[in-house]
Amino acid sequence: MDSERGQALLEMAVLLPLLLGLFFAIAQVGLLYNTKQLMYMAAHHGALVAASGGDGVFEARDLLLENGIHENRISRVEEQRNGNLVTLTIQCSVPPLFGLEPFGQREHILTAQVTMGQQLIPRIPGDG
Repeated sequence: MDSERGQALLEMAVLLPLLLGLFFAIAQVGLLYNTKQLMYMAAHHGALVAASGGDGVFEARDLLLENGIHENRISRVEEQRNGNLVTLTIQCSVPPLFGLEPFGQREHILTAQVTMGQQLIPRIPGDG
C-alpha cells in the first residue's frame, strides 16, 4: 500500500511541473494572439479613418485603450502616406504572464501594419 502511495506521489511530482508549464505556455500564446488581433483591428480601423481624411492615429490608439491595452504598453502608433495609400503601424509590448520569464525574455514586442487606399467620395452632379 505504501509503495503505491509513493509511486503516485512520484508521478505527481514529475507530471505536475510539466502540466503547469504547458498551461502557462498555452495561456501566454493566447494572450499574444488576442493582443495581435486587437492590434490588427485597431490598425485597420485607424487606416480606414485616415484614408477617409480623419485622425487615424487617435482612433487606433483610442480603440486599443477601449479594449484593455494599457497606455504604457503602446510603444508606437504612426501613420504614413504615400500617394493614395495610407499605412498605419502599431507596436505594443506584452509582458510574460504571472511574472514568469521563460528563456530570459522579459516581454514580447508585437507589430501590426495595415495599408489602405484613400477613399474616394463620389460627387453628385449639380452639387457644388
